[in-house]
Amino acid sequence: MPIEPNPDLNAAISNFEKQPGVTAQQVAQLRHALGSDPGMLRDLNQEATAGQLRGFAVQAAGTTPPSLVGSYNLSSGVITLPAASFQATGNTSSADLRAVVQVQEMSVRFGNSRFQDPGNAAATLPVTQDMIDNLQGTINGSPVLAREVKKAATTADPGDSQTPHRNHLENFGFVSGIAAGGTYDGEGKTMRLPAARLQSPTYDAVDMTFVLGHEIEHGFNHPTSRAANQALFDGARAVAAQPGATHDYTATIGTYLEASRKDEAEAEIAGWNAALSRLQQANPAANQTDMLNTGNSRMQDFVHRDPATNTVVALPAPAGKQPLQFNPDGSLNSTPDNVAAMGRQYFDRPPNPAPAADRPLGIGERGSSDYSNYYGAHAVEAAIGAERDHALAHPGVAHRMTLNMSSLRLSEDLLEREGINIQRNPGTPQPYYDSGHTPPAAHHFDHTQNGANDHTHVPIAGAPPAPSALERLSPNDRAMFERLREQAPANLSEDTLGRALHAAKAAGIERPDQIASARVSGERLWVEGTTPGFHAAVNVAGNGPGLRELAQAQQPAQQETQQQAQQQEQARTAATRAH
Repeated sequence: MPIEPNPDLNAAISNFEKQPGVTAQQVAQLRHALGSDPGMLRDLNQEATAGQLRGFAVQAAGTTPPSLVGSYNLSSGVITLPAASFQATGNTSSADLRAVVQVQEMSVRFGNSRFQDPGNAAATLPVTQDMIDNLQGTINGSPVLAREVKKAATTADPGDSQTPHRNHLENFGFVSGIAAGGTYDGEGKTMRLPAARLQSPTYDAVDMTFVLGHEIEHGFNHPTSRAANQALFDGARAVAAQPGATHDYTATIGTYLEASRKDEAEAEIAGWNAALSRLQQANPAANQTDMLNTGNSRMQDFVHRDPATNTVVALPAPAGKQPLQFNPDGSLNSTPDNVAAMGRQYFDRPPNPAPAADRPLGIGERGSSDYSNYYGAHAVEAAIGAERDHALAHPGVAHRMTLNMSSLRLSEDLLEREGINIQRNPGTPQPYYDSGHTPPAAHHFDHTQNGANDHTHVPIAGAPPAPSALERLSPNDRAMFERLREQAPANLSEDTLGRALHAAKAAGIERPDQIASARVSGERLWVEGTTPGFHAAVNVAGNGPGLRELAQAQQPAQQETQQQAQQQEQARTAATRAH
């Protein structure tokens, strides 16, 4: 059954109909626009019932500059629509009116929401009319931005998980827990902005226009970003499944970082075009010089003042590369050369601390990362997850997780400060080898998303630390240990589980798939095998041989296996060089 305007929304439409100068065609067109999207109409019905939407109006004639997406008044509950969005005749709404209504429905929800009180993490504050006016004034002030916002609000994401597919932009919200001028949440279809930057004391119209233009492009790019993320996980699983001793994730992570670089570069170009459009609405001749003269630091990623000629020109490019190529009106197209230039000039900026001339970045959860490590933390998590899943499912030769950190522009320090989330057995660091050194240098990643090492780098003092008893176990025994950890109560210590593993092996339970259960009865931990009659028990508070004894017994055999693997790797390398 189709959704219809409820009595409260019909009352708002009736108020619109009674206003002087409103025509019957405008009323019919508004009704048609309201019914163009069932989800939007459902939300408008709810807002009308809540008293948040009480009427509509048409922009006054002769308003300069004309409204492009309309406006919303919090106290009166009235949405004012651009006069140009209505057609002169007919009862069918224009595509522009339908888009404007979509944007205003989001504005009503945004205006009646709350944001975290910066002075009290446990409290929230209501959105103010000042914040609504600044958000909508930003969009109305840039024809290019208004066009892109309306397009995003009415264009379905073809890969969206919901049916029907949601549009690229469905909500406005607030940034939290990250240092950023704005973010786009692809799963929630939400444009998130810092509350403080929407408040007049700190509101910067040019900067907010740039940010909105940037984030809207992320919305349009989300299907491609989603595919890149899937390719990352598929690629990591493929590397983890390789039979050789070395599992090198460099190429897989590099492909993901390159997709992220392209996404950010295209978003920067969109931000430039939105901000330029704002300047050109007031001064059609505005160009690169006017952009730099705004004093907004973002413009320094695009142009600079040539010290020899005192003219504003594109930033120089390295030998063999092309600088940005501006159109005659000062705008930019996302050509391959322009995207590559923006990748160098924006994505590749260094983290803090760095010389001011290098324009260091400070992004991420703690504001200390650069883009390679901001995106790289997620990629490293995917690689660690794949490596540990494979080791658990396929016990056998001990593999060496490998990354060329320098070629990927990654830093263990920055990655751990950004927060690495090791989901499987987070208490055990993940060993890896950095192939950017000869021979590859042994390191490890720690879980730093929370806990004792929350968003801090865990340094290795001097030589790499000796592996723990758990790390020295064979892959099969590590997999058995993980199986026991999953089956047994969470409060049992690693030592208790180690003694249970030792006892289970002594009782003939030799593989993880032979463990049926691990349960505590009284003061004993019982391990039951899948084969009837095979079981073992240890005293929860007792002593006995455990992980250390197993590891010591396995060490000679593991060293022989690793030596054989290294010899095979050296033979393959020699054969490759010979060809």
